[in-house]
Formats: sequence, C-alpha cells, structure tokens
Amino acid sequence: MRIQLFTIAWSLVGLLTIVYLVAGLIFDITTGLIERRKQRVLAVLAVLLFESDAEANIVHQRAGQLPTRALLAVIQTLAFDLEGQAAQRLRTLVRTRGLERHIRRRARSWRWRRRIQAAQLHYLLDDAHFDRSVFLNDRHPLVRARAIESMTPNQAAPLVPELLGLLVGADAGLSWVIKQTLLGVGEAIVPDLIRFLNEWPLGHARPGASGPEVSWSEDSQPGHVLSVLEIAANLSDPRLTLALRRHCQDQDPVIRQMAVRALISGRGASAEELLIEALDDTDARVRVAALEGLERLGMTRSVGAIGHRLGDRSWIVRRAAGAALDGLGAPGRLLLRSYLTHSDPFARDMARRTLDTGAVKTGVVSVPSLQHRRADDGTSSTNNDERLALSANSKSGSIR
Repeated sequence: MRIQLFTIAWSLVGLLTIVYLVAGLIFDITTGLIERRKQRVLAVLAVLLFESDAEANIVHQRAGQLPTRALLAVIQTLAFDLEGQAAQRLRTLVRTRGLERHIRRRARSWRWRRRIQAAQLHYLLDDAHFDRSVFLNDRHPLVRARAIESMTPNQAAPLVPELLGLLVGADAGLSWVIKQTLLGVGEAIVPDLIRFLNEWPLGHARPGASGPEVSWSEDSQPGHVLSVLEIAANLSDPRLTLALRRHCQDQDPVIRQMAVRALISGRGASAEELLIEALDDTDARVRVAALEGLERLGMTRSVGAIGHRLGDRSWIVRRAAGAALDGLGAPGRLLLRSYLTHSDPFARDMARRTLDTGAVKTGVVSVPSLQHRRADDGTSSTNNDERLALSANSKSGSIR
C-alpha cells in the first residue's frame, strides 16, 4: 500500500513537471513570436515615420501587411511622443491602414487593457466622428487618466465642464492629470472656472477646520474646489478676481488660503484690495498668504498695511510681514527702520531681525536711529529683561 502511494505521488510530481515545462515552452515560443513581430513592425515604422519621403513610400506597402495587434501595440508606445512630420505620417498610416475602426472597437471592449490602448490612441481619430466623453465616463480610473493625458488642447477645450466634474473624488494621480490638461488649454477654460466658482456653495467647513463641522455631500467635497482654485492660481487672468472674492469668505481656512493665493494671478487693483482685506483674516495661514501675495505683486502702496502685521500675535505672520517689507525694496526697508523705535516690542524685534538678516545678505549694515541706540545700548537692566522675555515669546509664538 505504501509503495502504491509512493508511486502515485512521484507520478503526480512527474506530471506536474511535464505540464510546467510544456507551459513554459509554449510561453517562450509565444513571447518570442510576439517580440519578433514587434521588432519587424518597429523597423518598418522607423523608416515610414522618420526617413525621407522616397524611402517611406517604398515601405508603405509593407505597412499594410503588418499584423494589426502588433502594429497597434507599437503605435501605442510611440504615438504620444511624436510630433511634426512624424505625427502627421502616423495619422496618415492610421487612416489608410484602417486602424481607426480597430481603435473604436477597443474603446467599447469589456477588457480594460484594450480600453487603455484605445484611450492612448484616440487622439489619432477624427474629432468629428468620435465622442471622447466615452472615456471620461469609463469605470476604470486608469482608462480615464490615459485618455485625458493624451488629449490635445483643442480636443480638451470642449470637455472642460466634464473635466472639472471629474475632480470630484479623484485620486492624486487623476487629479494631477486633469489639472495639467486644463492648464494646457489655457485661458479658454476661464469662463468655465468662473461659472464653477460662482456656483460653488459657501458656508461649509470641513471636519476639523475652524467653524461648525459640516459633512460634505458627494457633489461638494473640499478637495474639489481646492483643485479648481489651484488651477485658477496658475492662470494670470484678471477675470477670475470677482469669482475668487466669494471664496475669500469661506468658513474653511484652507479654502480661504488657496483663494488668496489665486488672487495673485489677478494682478489688478481689485486683487490688491482683497489681499489687504485678507490681512485681517482670523487664520494665520491666510494672513501669511496675503502678505506673500502683496510682496509678489510688488504692491509698494500697501507697505503701511503690511507694517501693521509686524506686531501680529502669530510669529509666522510677523516673519512674513518682515520678509514682505524687505522684498518690496526701499519703501519697505524705510518702514522697517521706522519700526525700530515702535512701542510694540514684537514689531520692534521683527523689524530688527529683518534688517539684520538683510544686512547679512547684502553686506550693508543698517544704521538705527540715535534714539533707538540709546534705548537699546544694553546698559539698562529693564531693556535686558525685556529682550530676554521677547526672545522667549518669539520662539514660543503659536499659530492662531
């Protein structure tokens, strides 16, 4: 009995070994055939796309005899990187070889890998005879990402509302692809951005944000409007200023901060007015964003409003105010020197820190006034005690 069991066990091991070897042999043969077909297709396409017209015409007939599956696989790896004459020749090959029908068929396939292939090749199809929104509604996120990534600006322009809608619930990768595609379209997306920003409901706060905790519905997620505000922040269009004004009053400080950053793209009197209003925001991050925006826009007329923030209760705001005044050039540094004798010890300390830092960078030593030197010559124990307390408070400043 034991001998029979031993014989059966070894027979099973031998059978499994034979099956494994046969399967491996079949896989190697199939893989080798596929690779040889791809190499043959690649050699023909190299001549057809990159060589002279005479040589391309010679191999054009051979291109019609290439296997469709291998041809589409090779085109999928090359199409996205081609431009100029090579891209035009590829479009001609797709049209004359009848590959448009195969791409459309793969766009409706139940296999997601074939739909990805169609998503990467759809821009080779005629715009008038193919609805690209079919990819935007695909159930597989990778298909949507590949389709959006391969769109040209002209193809993406009519789909801007749909692309903005896809930002709802999108993961980081898909969100990045959508934003890059929309920014590639350029100023043509501004009307849709304005419409979205005007229709977005205000009065919501994310869980954990300052203000009442409100649960977000499926159509009103904070990441959605933040992504749209990020797109607006990278477009230098003054038409966005009025639409951004609403979101500077949102209950979510993160949304207010992004809206303030987006105002920098406005570059107008309205944008400067809104940035100055944001200096009085209850959240320190929003005030810092406003200070950085005023510095970036070079608003020297706002040095007075920036100077008031040198005595802010938050240390990061005081630091940003000092950096903004220093970055605005002579008017800002002149105001910094005037604050060396200010009654507020925090404002006086930040002015001194900023001027000292600027002196180290430029090699120019700032000369304080005689009154300030007498008040801070180190001979008074009261001033020494105040200096120590001020240093301790500055290091322990909190964000509020």
